[in-house]
Amino acid sequence: MDPVAERIAAGDLRAAAGEYERLAKSERKLREHYQLLAARTWRDEGDFAELGRVLATIKLKKLVPAQRLEFDLLSAELAVSEQAFERALALLVMPALPSAEQSRQLELRARAESGLNRPLDAARTRLQLGVLLNPAERSGNIDEMVSELGKLPAESLVAELKALPADATMRPYIEVMLQRQKLMPPRAKLPVAGVINPAPNSSEPGYRPVQKLALLVPTRGEFAAAGEVIRDGFLSAHFARKDAGKVQVFDTGASRKTALAAFQQAIDAGFTQFVGPLEREQVDAVLLAAKPQHQILALNQPAAGSLTGIDSFRFGLAPENDGAAAADALMDLAHKRFIVVGTEEDWSMRATDAFRVQVEAMGGSVVALARIKSGTIDFANELAKAAEVFKPSPTALPAAAADSAIASAPVLVDPAVPHDYGVDAVFIAVRVSDARLLVPQLRVRGLDALPIVAAPQVFTTANPALDGDLNGVSFLDAPWAHNQGDMQPPRMDLAEFLPGALQSPRLFAFGMDAYLLFSYREYLRDHQGSQLPGANGRLQIDPQGRVRRSPVWFRFIEGAPVSQELLPARP
Repeated sequence: MDPVAERIAAGDLRAAAGEYERLAKSERKLREHYQLLAARTWRDEGDFAELGRVLATIKLKKLVPAQRLEFDLLSAELAVSEQAFERALALLVMPALPSAEQSRQLELRARAESGLNRPLDAARTRLQLGVLLNPAERSGNIDEMVSELGKLPAESLVAELKALPADATMRPYIEVMLQRQKLMPPRAKLPVAGVINPAPNSSEPGYRPVQKLALLVPTRGEFAAAGEVIRDGFLSAHFARKDAGKVQVFDTGASRKTALAAFQQAIDAGFTQFVGPLEREQVDAVLLAAKPQHQILALNQPAAGSLTGIDSFRFGLAPENDGAAAADALMDLAHKRFIVVGTEEDWSMRATDAFRVQVEAMGGSVVALARIKSGTIDFANELAKAAEVFKPSPTALPAAAADSAIASAPVLVDPAVPHDYGVDAVFIAVRVSDARLLVPQLRVRGLDALPIVAAPQVFTTANPALDGDLNGVSFLDAPWAHNQGDMQPPRMDLAEFLPGALQSPRLFAFGMDAYLLFSYREYLRDHQGSQLPGANGRLQIDPQGRVRRSPVWFRFIEGAPVSQELLPARP
């Protein structure tokens, strides 16, 4: 064996470096070659003083281009070790490089940018570097990138997120960092293009029929009732399409342990395609345990702030989606200033927070936020701030005249001149029982002059006698829950045999859509803008694999919800 190779194999890098230096002196035609090998070996040993000494002996004019590249990379690494970060960056300005050298260049650049307290630049460089690394190296690089993003204040993260397009690879990492600061990130605007025809006999591209699909949902424990309704919706869609593939349900129970056991049971049975699980902690556990060959559509998002499954397919009915969807729709119609009313319930706080974040990201504002106590009757104190910002339309103005009799006579306001109420719309996230008390109190204060928009919880089942107080209120909801949509089995037909279709239509629709989405998931992600008509409305998948629902507008008329588009803001 070569003496140098023997020393390197034995881990004696100092001796190996010394041997290279001896060869540099004895083999004059290969002097620069051995000098660079010696320098690199000193670098590998971690002795940067010796690295600097050897680099200082190399005559640059004798180096060929490849050797000069190696010299500059080693010099940049020496500069980083000496905290001469500006010098390192100057050395790292290089033409296009082979991937191995580019990896070194980007790693050094990220370290120099970090040393100069430029964490966002360092994170961007780390993101570029990740593409060139193998999976084992990529994990450590992601940790470094996240560490850099963690140095940024929330304002900088939000500003960067607003500037990024929907398909930016950096988006999910910034979103995670905001979540770790207990902040809700705004979602990106998705393009809108063609609508897929998902009919069973359709020849639309992108459909991949299931072969052997495992549905991971709870059929016992805390979430069993929800799991059973989702299961019924899922299987209804499967049988309605007459797909030949096999579908089997595996009970995930109520814990991480039982979910992992169900996942492993499905794997042992030969399944590689999975929909579920449903509970958030179970989603984390299964995505963490999944292997590359496992195809998964999770039925919830991973825990906020988690990097687990950051590029996986995820579908959920989170209240954040409802708040953000309402904000998107209202802002698109030029409503920009809002009064928001919610309760102290978790779902309501999440919906109203998402509404506010999305509005602010799109240039609007929440001018008043009220939280009422669910179950109470009088909301006067809570609505005081809303009353302050709302400017009612005057029915008359005093005439400016010397004659007091004339001055006291009213002058009617010109109806052609739009009145500025100081606010453009009201968003409420309350349950139907609270809405029946809240909306009349908004009306008494004149706020019914504005569009009143609600979260879907404002409607459960048709009750015109009680819901007459909600007349004029608009809300976004799953069309199938209102017996609309012709791409799914009719709701009332299914309700005859499956009570969940009638009692929990949104969950039932969620199960139906999950089945359809699994077969179209890759096409929808790879063809941004494509929409799939579903029971929940039109469905898209963003570049990060998250399903985006676009529900349908309904409005209470004579106590019943009627499909009706929201009107744009008055000029």
